[in-house]
Amino acid sequence: MGLDITVAQAAHVKNVPGRKTDINDSHWLATLHRFGLVRPSFIPEGIFQRMRLLSRHRTN
Repeated sequence: MGLDITVAQAAHVKNVPGRKTDINDSHWLATLHRFGLVRPSFIPEGIFQRMRLLSRHRTN
């Protein structure tokens, strides 16, 4: 029994405005994911991820 985890940008999975609750949001996200409508965020691997981390900590 594994879980299928997807990291997505919040702007891509926004619900319609109105009465929002955590329960409604979770159902909305589950529905989007079930139909394959959640585009995963890009997560760099290996050296590229380390380079990004280093560039964030550099000083001018």
